[in-house]
Amino acid sequence: LKRSFCVDVPRSKRAARGGLRIAGGMTGGSAHRPETPTHTLETRQSFITRLTRKYFQGDVIPPTTKAQVLRAQKFSVFNHYFMTALVFVYASLIPLLLKEQQEWRELRAARRQLYGGCDWHDWKGSSASAIIVGILLSLCLLRLCIMSWDAQFYQFVVLLVTVEVLVFISVSMWWSVGVPALLVILASNLVNTVVSQAFWKMKFKITIDALQELVPPTKWDGRYDTTSVSVWDTWSHTFFEWFKLMGFRKTKSLPQLYEERCGIFSKRDEVIPHSTALKLAYEQALHPRRSIVEWQRIASETFGMICFGYWDGLLNMLISNITYAFAGLWVGKALYEKDVNNVVVECVVVSLLACLYFVSMRWTFSWLQEGLGVAVAEKEWLAHDVVRHRGEREEVTFDVLDNSKQSYSPTASARRNEREVHREAMTEEDMAFLEKGRLNLVQMWLCVATVADFIGETHLGRVFWNVSLECRSMIEALTYFEFKLYYHSKWEVVHKGTIIRMLELIMLVFMVCVHFGTFFDRGESPAAIGAFIGALCFMASMLRLSETIQYVFSILGRGKASMQRHTYVSEWIALMLMLVLFANVLIWLYLLPILKGWSLPVGCCQSPLNQDLFPGFCPKPDPAEHQDHHHDHH
Repeated sequence: LKRSFCVDVPRSKRAARGGLRIAGGMTGGSAHRPETPTHTLETRQSFITRLTRKYFQGDVIPPTTKAQVLRAQKFSVFNHYFMTALVFVYASLIPLLLKEQQEWRELRAARRQLYGGCDWHDWKGSSASAIIVGILLSLCLLRLCIMSWDAQFYQFVVLLVTVEVLVFISVSMWWSVGVPALLVILASNLVNTVVSQAFWKMKFKITIDALQELVPPTKWDGRYDTTSVSVWDTWSHTFFEWFKLMGFRKTKSLPQLYEERCGIFSKRDEVIPHSTALKLAYEQALHPRRSIVEWQRIASETFGMICFGYWDGLLNMLISNITYAFAGLWVGKALYEKDVNNVVVECVVVSLLACLYFVSMRWTFSWLQEGLGVAVAEKEWLAHDVVRHRGEREEVTFDVLDNSKQSYSPTASARRNEREVHREAMTEEDMAFLEKGRLNLVQMWLCVATVADFIGETHLGRVFWNVSLECRSMIEALTYFEFKLYYHSKWEVVHKGTIIRMLELIMLVFMVCVHFGTFFDRGESPAAIGAFIGALCFMASMLRLSETIQYVFSILGRGKASMQRHTYVSEWIALMLMLVLFANVLIWLYLLPILKGWSLPVGCCQSPLNQDLFPGFCPKPDPAEHQDHHHDHH
């Protein structure tokens, strides 16, 4: 299951491989030392750098390194988890900040639970202050609008931070430090994400347009100086000089010697330069509706680059931030207001969210670690055009596909022993072979796209999905490598993140139901806020449902149904359908009745469970009143 792609490629005895990689930390012996993705990528990067510098002055620069999209992706992940923690911490401080304000303490209980509310009539600033702030904001926004994409990223950051700080200070001073200030933080996070995606997409496009400049245009044969300044060195060297003198020996480069072998790899991959092919593939990914490449591709599976692509990621990010904001409010109420209503439920939900936060962080960084190897695979692919030794070109092609150590595969072991090697009888080398194939160009682009989609940068993630698909078509057209079970690999990368986002959505709906049903009496719940959150959650659940159904056709409807992964995919689909159903039950059968003041359709308000979860909406009957009613009845 851990192997991403099954491969049909010709086996080769690559005798020189052990010598090529000893300096990089790999050994050619039979003992296998487990390698982490980081170690493998560092070894490959060191090897390809030495190899490219051997043939020309300078080095090959990968497009993603030049455009800095991978570096931007790494810091976007850092920013995502920082902003999530900031939203939680600030929301937990809101009860403390408002507790010091006399006017907030004088409000009635239902009004206080809004923590500043969202009513713009509460704005307390004068017209002069609004004019001054408006002028400052207009200057910053005007500068932002006239700025070109050739500017440095810090210039966009400075302008955005200036605008956001001005708005935050103005709202805190003249409106409220509660929910209005928190909404400024949420809106700022959304705006920053949109601007960041647009900026780095444009940088990537500019880099692809000038990709030929990243690969040296000329190549040269190595010349070897055989001057001898010693009268007598060794017997072997003396005989070598004599053979050269007589014309029996000629100094030949390694590429020339390789050409004299009886059998070498086919020239099929030399029909088009690799740099040109990569440029065309990336341009095709950025413009999926055009016909740019000459080889066969699956155009129907690519994403269109429309502005609507931002919506899905922003929706997920907003729901995630609101979820942690509600959790922070609950923590603040328990700490600073000493409110013990549903404190057990609050502790359980907050603890589960904390676990989800760290689990998602570990999951994201694990795939990001593999995704950062895209630059290494790009460099290996581009080096094919400048390396003259065809054996070394074979070497780097295998590295692009992470298809090394073929001689240690279970198939090779079966050929040597004339028997089938079962999984229970596999050695560490056999298990290591099953791990190979993950760090190839296509799989690593899948990892980058998954991380971008998870942190809310869906538009940029769709660019990376397209790049992965186009790289798959490019490699299959220029080499004998064949990718299989592509959608199985995509599912393996994305399925845990989808479950995490769905659990956050369910917890948000549950917290909203409990909060409105606990701290507001029937008919006093803020219907506008609840309806807005409910609508967001419903749309997000439908998007998750559509993504889940896609795997029914792309995986379960294709391939062999006897595969073990089919069982996992079918179970995951069943789990996702259950989660979507549970979320909609909370939205339509609990949240909507609480907002409208209707009786709960499940258990009504006489249910002990509903009375414990929603004491404000379903108050427990007073024992004294119940006793008087029983006495009057008698």
